[in-house]
Amino acid sequence: MIRPVGVARVVVMCVALVALAAPAVRATAQTPAAHDPAREEAVYAQSIIHIADSAIHRLDFFPVRAQVRIQMMFAARDSAGVLFFEIARRSEGAALVVDDIVSRFAGVRAPDDLRAMHAELVGSLRAARAALDRLSAAAMACQADPSTVLRCQTPFTSASTALGKAYRRYLDARFKIRDQITDTRTVLPEFKAPS
Repeated sequence: MIRPVGVARVVVMCVALVALAAPAVRATAQTPAAHDPAREEAVYAQSIIHIADSAIHRLDFFPVRAQVRIQMMFAARDSAGVLFFEIARRSEGAALVVDDIVSRFAGVRAPDDLRAMHAELVGSLRAARAALDRLSAAAMACQADPSTVLRCQTPFTSASTALGKAYRRYLDARFKIRDQITDTRTVLPEFKAPS
C-alpha cells in the first residue's frame, strides 16, 4: 500500500520535471529547421537560372560579332539610320526589363558563403543596365548622323565595349559561383549563350 505522503511526493516531483522540461520543449518548437547548405545553394542556383540569366540574356540582341559589322555602317548614311533606331529601341526595352530583374535578384537571399559573389553578379547586371542606357543614347545620336566621330562613333564604340564587359563580368561571377557550390554537389548548369 502506498502512503499518502509518498503519493504527494511523486506528484510534486512529476510537476517539477514537467516544469523543467517545458522550456526545452518550447525552445525546440521555436528553433528553425536545421541549416541545410545544400538546399540553400540549390535554391540560389535556381534563382540564378530563372532570374539573373534572363536579365543578361536581354543583351543578346546585340552580340559582339554584330558590333563590328554595325561599325562598318558609320559611313553609310542612307541605310544606317533605321538600324540605329532599332538598336536604340531595343536597348531602351531591354534596359527596362533588366532594371526590374536586377531589383528582384538583388533581393534574393544568397547563402552566407556566396554573398560576395552574389554582390558581383548584381554589380555586373547593374553595369549591363548602365551600358544599355549608353548604347541607346549613342544609337540615337548615330541615327541623326552616323558619320560624326564625337557624337556617334566614339560613344557608340564605348557603349558597345561596356556592354560586352558587363556580359563577361556576369559570366565570370557566375562561373565562380558554379565552382563554389560543387562542394555541396549543387549543379549550376552551363550558361546557354545564343547560337
